[in-house]
Amino acid sequence: MTRKVERTTAHTLLWTVCVLGLIVMGCQSKKTESKEGEGNQATAESASNGSSAASGDSKESGDDAESRAKAAAIADRVIEGLGGENAWHETRYLSWVFFGGREYWWDKKTDDVRIETNDAVVLLNLRSGEGRAKKAGEELKDPTHLRSFLNLAKGWWENDYYWMFLPFVLRDDGVNLTYKGEGTTNSDVPCDIITVTFDEGYRERSKAKYDVYVSKEDATVLQWSHYPRRELEKPQFTLPWGGWQQFGKIRLATEHGQGKDWKIAAPQTLPESVFQSFDPVVS
Repeated sequence: MTRKVERTTAHTLLWTVCVLGLIVMGCQSKKTESKEGEGNQATAESASNGSSAASGDSKESGDDAESRAKAAAIADRVIEGLGGENAWHETRYLSWVFFGGREYWWDKKTDDVRIETNDAVVLLNLRSGEGRAKKAGEELKDPTHLRSFLNLAKGWWENDYYWMFLPFVLRDDGVNLTYKGEGTTNSDVPCDIITVTFDEGYRERSKAKYDVYVSKEDATVLQWSHYPRRELEKPQFTLPWGGWQQFGKIRLATEHGQGKDWKIAAPQTLPESVFQSFDPVVS
């Protein structure tokens, strides 16, 4: 009798253990399924977010490309309206006076330039940076003093050059264009506005930025705003480009505010002495 009870108790315990084991296995299976589901959901959400981010990047890149393409098309119209790239390259000699002050003679083929200002005359090659200078009637012979003055003159050139020829450099290597939008000049003329920035190391303009106002009617540059640094939101100045006239094969603006005569000329020839001698230039 005692043995029968023992056997019955043992069977009962074994059955209970089996049932408990099945319950535990079932719970673990559900937890595993739950974790796998959560993992799959997280993966799906991550993939979805990645897809959205990629889509956003693609859209932004597309917008940038569209902006650059539109600005480039406007710049092409500007240059074409001024005579075209061929006419610009075929124009060899130019002279002008910057706001009634510094006077320039430039041989575009050799990049020789003569600058006269106050009591100084500078004969400089823009490519090599080498040259000569005369100040207060005396030629600068000291190498250190001469180099300092030539660098100063190069800075004059870099600044004054853009006041004369910015429209013709819009498509140069190292010049970056974006379309800013539509707007009006200070005289309420409808314009497309293109923003001009420069690659690092491009001349001495790499930190500057310009907004160029281009007439919707005939693609003429009518105004610009200058920012000494591209991150600035307000320009240092906004001034007109007007009085467009023909000089040889190209058109140039003769009015930039302040009512100064720029005395622009595009002579067919200039004697070599203009770029080699301190003697006065004979008109």
